[in-house]
Amino acid sequence: MRSLAFGICCEDAYHANAHTQYPATMGVLTEDTKAFVTELFAETDADGSGTINAEEIHTMITKVAEKEGFEAPSQERIQARLDALPTENEGALTLPELLFLIGAIKVMAICVVLFDAADADGSGVLESSEIKNVLIKLHEAAGADPPSDADMDAMIEKVGGEVTLEQFSAIMIPIIVASLGDPVIE
Repeated sequence: MRSLAFGICCEDAYHANAHTQYPATMGVLTEDTKAFVTELFAETDADGSGTINAEEIHTMITKVAEKEGFEAPSQERIQARLDALPTENEGALTLPELLFLIGAIKVMAICVVLFDAADADGSGVLESSEIKNVLIKLHEAAGADPPSDADMDAMIEKVGGEVTLEQFSAIMIPIIVASLGDPVIE
């Protein structure tokens, strides 16, 4: 399984919203997951500072990953990403920041599953017909009408016809979030 956590798309989503105040929720997380993470955060934040560091984040994300069914990143990878993120407190995350990142990881996990399922030949690149098939299946699964052929062609043309996982994710993340019926950040 690919290492999903703190991938480039998650980091891009975080940076794109760095100017905002992070609320304590992300639409793709269930209320149970939000409560679970909030409880773990409180247990982990023993000093009551309102922040947790990379070691503590690794421990927490490992527990959340087991609950949500994705692969947790290594502590080293967390530290590297944490150092690169514009967090409220350098080298640490607040609860809203953590919830946002866990939600972003979950959305990225969905992208990887969809990409791998569509990439039948294992080439690491999807062709136009494979991309359209994924878009149609995703919308059908959500009970929504798929985009028109013209709209799908326009999306695919913007990325050059064949797409890598990163390009695919850039297309799919807004679609996945919309299909879940919630905004990325509530």
